[in-house]
Parts: sequence; C-alpha cells; structure tokens
Amino acid sequence: MKALNIFIAGLAIVSFSVGCSSKPPKAEISSSASPTDEIASLENDLKQANLQQADVLSPVNYKKAEGYLADAKKLREKGKSNEDVLEKVAYGRSYLTMTTATVAAAEKTYPEILSSRKAALTADAHSIRPKDLANADDDLKSEMKKLEAKLARMDNDDRDKLNKKYLDIQLECIKVTYLGQAKDNLKMAKKANADKNSPRTYNSAEAKIAAAERAIEADRSNTTAVSRAANDALAETQKLEGINNLVKNSNKMTPEEIALAIDARNKTINNQNQDIEAISSNVEQKDRQLNAQRASINAVLSENDKLESKEKFNQAFEDAQKQFSKDEAEVYRQGSNLLIRLKAFDFKSGQSSLSEKSLSVLSKVKSVIQEMGAQKVTVEGHTDSIGAKALNEKLSKERASTVAQYFITEDVVSKNNVASEGFGFEKPIASNKTKEGRAQNRRVDVIITPAGAESTAQ
Repeated sequence: MKALNIFIAGLAIVSFSVGCSSKPPKAEISSSASPTDEIASLENDLKQANLQQADVLSPVNYKKAEGYLADAKKLREKGKSNEDVLEKVAYGRSYLTMTTATVAAAEKTYPEILSSRKAALTADAHSIRPKDLANADDDLKSEMKKLEAKLARMDNDDRDKLNKKYLDIQLECIKVTYLGQAKDNLKMAKKANADKNSPRTYNSAEAKIAAAERAIEADRSNTTAVSRAANDALAETQKLEGINNLVKNSNKMTPEEIALAIDARNKTINNQNQDIEAISSNVEQKDRQLNAQRASINAVLSENDKLESKEKFNQAFEDAQKQFSKDEAEVYRQGSNLLIRLKAFDFKSGQSSLSEKSLSVLSKVKSVIQEMGAQKVTVEGHTDSIGAKALNEKLSKERASTVAQYFITEDVVSKNNVASEGFGFEKPIASNKTKEGRAQNRRVDVIITPAGAESTAQ
C-alpha cells in the first residue's frame, strides 16, 4: 500500500461525512508518478480492502473509490494527460483511506456480525443462498452508511437480528452442501410413491435426513460428525430407490428374477457406497480448501494490522519528536517502544520533588502517552557518579517513582500499567569526568509501550 502509506497523515479526511457535499482532500501523489503504476496500486489495494468486506462495511466510500479508479482507467485509455489521470487516482486514494478507517471502526463496533458474515461466505452463500445473503447485506450496508456518516449505531436487538440472519444463512448453506443430494433423492422417491410402496425404508431415509440436520444444528463446525450423518442419510435414500423399484416390479417377476434383481441391487449399493466415499473425500477436500482460504484471509488481515500498527507508530514517533525542544527531551525508538529522554528536569540536589519547569515537560509526555494509547509506561531514573552509590540509587528510584506517580495521578495510564526503577549511576550515556557528561547522565527516561507493540517491532 505504497501510496496509501504516503497519505496516512490524511486520516483527518474521515471527518468528512457521507452527507458532505464537497470532496475530501486529494491524496498527495507525485506529479512524476507513473499513471499505470498508480492505477495498478490503487486497484490492488481496493482488492485487499474487499477481503476485509469493505464493499459492505463502507459501501459509499468504497463505491466512490471504485468510481474514481474506473474514471482514471478511462482517461488513460483516451490518452489524457498524466495530471488528469493522477488526479482521479488521488481522489480514489482519498476515498479508500476513508473506507479503511470506516472498516476499522466497523470491526471494533460489530465484530460478531462480521465474523458471522465471513462464516456465511465461507459456506458458499454467494452460490447457495444469494438472495438471502443480498438481503442481509442490504441491512448491513444500511447500518454501515450510518457509521460512515457518524450517525446512530445499531441497538443490541438489531445487532442480534442481523447476526442471526448471517448465522442462519450459513446453517442453510451447510445443510445444502451436505444433504442436498439426499433430499433430492427423497423427493424423487416420493414422486415414485416410495412412501406408499416402501414405507419402512422411506421413513428410515426421512429419519436419517432429519438426524443429519440435527447434527448440523447441534455443532455445524464438527465436520466429522456431520459428514458421517450426511453419508448415512444419502446411503439410505439410495437404498430406498432400489427397494422401491424392486417392490413395484416384483409382481411381474419370477422368484429367480427377484433374486437376480436383489443381487444387482446389492452391487449397485456397493457402487453407491464407493460414490459416497468419493463424495465424503470431496467434502473433506472442500473443508481443507475453505480452511486454507480462511487462513489466507486471516494472514492478509494480520499483515494489514501490522502495517497499520507500524504506520501509527511511525506517525506517533514523528509527532513526539516535534513536541519537545532539544533542551527539553530527546525521542528515540527502542525496538517496538518509544523512549523519551527528559533533559529539562531540574531536581534540586538530593531531592525528588517536581518543579514547575519539570511539570511543563511532563505535560507534553502525558500527551504523547495518551495519543499512542500506551499499554505500558516504564520510568527509569539515572544520576551522575557524584556521591555514594547507595545514595544515588535511592535518589534515582525516588525520582523515577515521583514521575510515575504523576502519570497515575493524572490518569494517563492505570496504576497496574506503570512501573518505575532507579539505576543510580550504573547506566551512564556520557563520561562522568566532565561537567557536560554528568549533566547528560542526570536524566529520567520514559519508555512507552504502545498497544500491539509486537506488530511494530523493527
């Protein structure tokens, strides 16, 4: 998502609602960029967004992004200027950024609905229950348009109803996949009067289909139990067909002919059993393919999450650097963490109380922590080498604790997520032999661990 990354700072674009008549700010794309490459990149990113269900989770913005992509392609085909083509791509990027933000909001707001919809799609709802899926998707799109426009969200009853719609669709698709052939066989047998001519076998086939449906309803994810029950039902309907044909023709047959017919039926049953094994194998193969598809989708989503986390971390790092003057603090990356090295702290000699100047700097640190949504903050106190080791260790711990307590009192992070430690003069960053070096060593380090830090590790 090269161009999207370029425009990540434009997330403010999300503030434009669906009802807004003006276009969002245009994404920044270099005038020297290749229109062909930019079109291909936007098209690929739209496909990736679609894997996250963007077509239904942000229907208005996604459709506009697609529209601008189509316009860019037309202009390129007509030989229009690169500037005109790139302008369309830029607006497509803007709407894709809005789409991505809305999808992220939807995933946080309606996770259970999105999970159920994915389950329905995995069960081949597009082919088996297209009308039901379209109906449920219309309801979801309607709600997502409200989310795009920042209007009221669904209440719990509406959530439950829509979630149930997708789960019901999934259930019906699973039933069709496993029991479609057996049910068709039963219908054909009834047309041939099997319910009257061979009632015991007919009732047995009907009962086994019902048992298979109950197995699916009890635990649709247990493919082993479901396959076994479905295969039993299919075998019984095939048995019904043979017995019904034999019963219908028995009054016209000699005993030998009946015996030969039974022998032929047994051979047919054996062949059918082999067919059932093949069907079962195909079902298992389909399950494996669906699982692989699900894993592929999850991998894409995971990679997107990592990219998004890294982008957020990079942006937070740049913003934090701008917060402080060189005399106040230095900001570093420390693996997946952000380290703010406070320099403008003027603790009085031998004391750990905070001055007005120190509070001013800490207020900026507080803003950085809040903007990053930190999951943990560690405060480290350090001193120069002047004085006794034990005294310096005690003083550094007290100063670190004072800063940590400030974050707790200001409700920046919870008490359980703040730690403090004093190292005395064990970890110098400059020589203690010079006045300047000792000044650098007298410091407080604030280490911020953002939420999902493992995704931003360098």
